Amino acid sequence: MPIFKYLTTLLVLFLSACSSINPPPGVTPIPIEQLAWQDAFFAYDPSLVTIHRQDLFYLNPALTAQINAVLARRMAMPARLNQLLTIVFGSTHTIFPYRAGHSTIASETWKNKYGDCISLTMLSYAVGKALQLPIEMQEVESATLFDRREQIDFINEHVNIIVNNSQQIELKEKTLGARDFVIDFEPEFAVFERGRSLTEDGIAARFYNNLASEYFANDQPRLAYAYFKAAIYIDPSYAESYSNLAQLYRSKDLLADAEKMLRYCLQINPNAEIAMTSLRDLLTQQNRTDEAQHYTDLLKQWQYKNPYHWLRLGIYQINHQQFSDAVDSLEHAAEITHGFEEVHANLALAYWHNKQEKKAREQLNILTKLNPNNARISVLNKMFNTPP
Repeated sequence: MPIFKYLTTLLVLFLSACSSINPPPGVTPIPIEQLAWQDAFFAYDPSLVTIHRQDLFYLNPALTAQINAVLARRMAMPARLNQLLTIVFGSTHTIFPYRAGHSTIASETWKNKYGDCISLTMLSYAVGKALQLPIEMQEVESATLFDRREQIDFINEHVNIIVNNSQQIELKEKTLGARDFVIDFEPEFAVFERGRSLTEDGIAARFYNNLASEYFANDQPRLAYAYFKAAIYIDPSYAESYSNLAQLYRSKDLLADAEKMLRYCLQINPNAEIAMTSLRDLLTQQNRTDEAQHYTDLLKQWQYKNPYHWLRLGIYQINHQQFSDAVDSLEHAAEITHGFEEVHANLALAYWHNKQEKKAREQLNILTKLNPNNARISVLNKMFNTPP
């Protein structure tokens, strides 16, 4: 089920699109051609990338005709927003189940009637843009990892869409105020804040990175390399593509070039946790103890003050039935945050599994006061009130 919400407040300032072609200030850009490529090793051929930039947001003729019929009625913006939700999600808002694990272009997502976070974002953006809505794709802080398989870590930041709105909206017999409207598709970790605006090239890089990671995990290194390279070429500032390509290099014992990619990733994003962890492990593997310790220290400093690290760790520990450890992680997340709904929801769950029922209910009460409409309240209430 799609999850949507309008923003009750707007930030006066927010970060500009992270898909700029230039690295952040202070970082000396390396010409793409001079990066540590391994074309010969992976038998690279550009034709291996069969999904092109123009394919990502393409809508099939039948859907386009449906959109054109809406435009012909010359509806106001709030009515067109309603039409976006109806077209994409149906009158009951349940037509597109969330399904993680594989990313698809807009037309394929429409055909499948399901998709992952980035797939549903691309489809909804394409429909919203065709409906002439002031719609943006954005990247938001989240606790979710794209994937972790065996000893390989892949990460993509969470994405959703936001419709810039200054008018009252009538939605399913509810009246919403004149606020920006966020649609999120992640069933457990939906985020309803203004994030970093993404261009179409920025989302394309993330899409290619997803596909490359899938190919890597499925032992198709040639295709993985081609799509990682496509991701970097279309948006050189997207740091995670370098980090994930380094994982591919490392799996093939291309350690020197893996190190170069990780170091460049950290130039672009000094807080890239996966890159820091991978570089530390790579240096440790080579018995470069002092250098590895430097990144161990950096990780500790960054992780201690980063609530998303503790939230992600706590969720991992809950999923692996390490409930006492999960309580410790999530209590620390609660100490360094204020008003984080996902922290209180998961801390309530950790307390419950750790047989601390009173504290679990206290966290549920905090969550309810923060947002009575949070989707996890009913789930937790049912769990807490069901006899063992």
